[in-house]
Amino acid sequence: MTVLTYTTELTSLPGQWRGGIAGKEHTANVSCPKCGWIISLSRHKILDDGSVVPSLVCPYESCTFHDYVKLEGWKT
Repeated sequence: MTVLTYTTELTSLPGQWRGGIAGKEHTANVSCPKCGWIISLSRHKILDDGSVVPSLVCPYESCTFHDYVKLEGWKT
């Protein structure tokens, strides 16, 4: 499992997350822990402890990141 750190200003620095809202649901955007591209978690479920399901697969063709992630400090 890869743990992502919270940031107030999401950049392409790998392995960070920032909260957001999609519709009425709390969600997050993350920077891929491998390549740094920004990925929305709006199609994932974020559990109370910050664990994300299903696993995160970076959608960018040149990146091979695929792992379960946890958002450090996640609070709904």
